Amino acid sequence: MRCVRAVCLLLIALPAFGDGQPGDAEFKSLYRARRWTELQGALKAHRGRALYRGAVAAVFNDDRRAEHLLQTVITSAPHSDDAYDAYEWLAHIYFRTGRYRQFVADMEARWEAFPNKSELKNEQSAVAGFRGLPDQIVGKLQPSTLRHEPGKIFIPISINKNPATYFFDTGAWVNCLSESEAKRLRLVIHHSGGTLNTGTTVRVGFRTAVAPEVMVGGIHFSNVSFAVFPDDEEPWSDLPVGQRGLIGIPVILGLRSLRWSQDGMVEIGMKSVSADARGCNLFFDDDHLVIEAELGQRKILATLDTGAQTTDLYENFAKSSRIS
Repeated sequence: MRCVRAVCLLLIALPAFGDGQPGDAEFKSLYRARRWTELQGALKAHRGRALYRGAVAAVFNDDRRAEHLLQTVITSAPHSDDAYDAYEWLAHIYFRTGRYRQFVADMEARWEAFPNKSELKNEQSAVAGFRGLPDQIVGKLQPSTLRHEPGKIFIPISINKNPATYFFDTGAWVNCLSESEAKRLRLVIHHSGGTLNTGTTVRVGFRTAVAPEVMVGGIHFSNVSFAVFPDDEEPWSDLPVGQRGLIGIPVILGLRSLRWSQDGMVEIGMKSVSADARGCNLFFDDDHLVIEAELGQRKILATLDTGAQTTDLYENFAKSSRIS
């Protein structure tokens, strides 16, 4: 869970996996190694456990199917290892879609079912900042074409009928704005007691504000939560009034599709070419939007972060690939 800045492209190598018909042990190996496209391919031919099918659905943003499968896992064996993982996958879905009420409820249910887990206290601290926030609601999808400044990722939006121009950040798992921007929009700021990763391993405190209405083109959102930060922090300190905010994954996912061109055009809400995730190389891995690609003969994963200003490599990957 992080808010602003950091890495645009982090590359890691994926080991090869043998061919053949997978048994449960091989499904488990793919699952634990987080090799999602291979696990997806294996599940197409051989029905695996509901946890694996639910995890793959969550990874490839098939939330309705994922929720059904994961809830089935919890109901059938509420204190099993699979149920523990299922709660985690549901938390990722609720968090990235801005459904914070469901997110908190899911985590509380997990803590009650597994009270002796060592990570419980850290999770309770991380979740504290999102208590009391509502579930974001996305209205009817209406395709729209917007204009942006050529070469920039700032797009026009409306918050409670007030115009703003925010950048869209696929590396931000919460929507964010500065304190002065929240006041300009007449949003009520609440002390959350929470902290977020900045992407540089530094955790910073934040407050929260909820916008009853947000419009992006013709797409209407209700109950949109924002993390609020001081104006003297980056990137707000370098931005003019009306631009001190960003829309993160919760709103971006609500747009359903986003086609950005460098010459000044943004299309949102357009019908996808195909809703079938098979063959898709863009998916979620924990709290990262990930692309699977190839470098030479090696499969790699890269995190896609539109809010970053540099392309970075893991040191071990750069050394193993002889990149200098």
